[in-house]
Amino acid sequence: MTAKNEQALRDDITRIKQAVLGNGMKGLCKTVEEQGEWIAGHPNPCPHVLKRQDIFKVRMLEVAVIAVILTVGQVLLKIFRVI
Repeated sequence: MTAKNEQALRDDITRIKQAVLGNGMKGLCKTVEEQGEWIAGHPNPCPHVLKRQDIFKVRMLEVAVIAVILTVGQVLLKIFRVI
């Protein structure tokens, strides 16, 4: 290994060390640590649980379907002169 290659290798290692540990700024280690703490403090919502808006939409659809069924039933009863 030549002196030039050895110096280039040392420079590369120095840059990697600065990126991982930081050089007066946050390095990769500190950033990943902070992200881990943030993720641990914020639980993920379950993908199988519906949100309130979705539940409201489903309930409104159910009400609409029931209203249509009752209206059609009332019209049919009037046609056949049951009421």
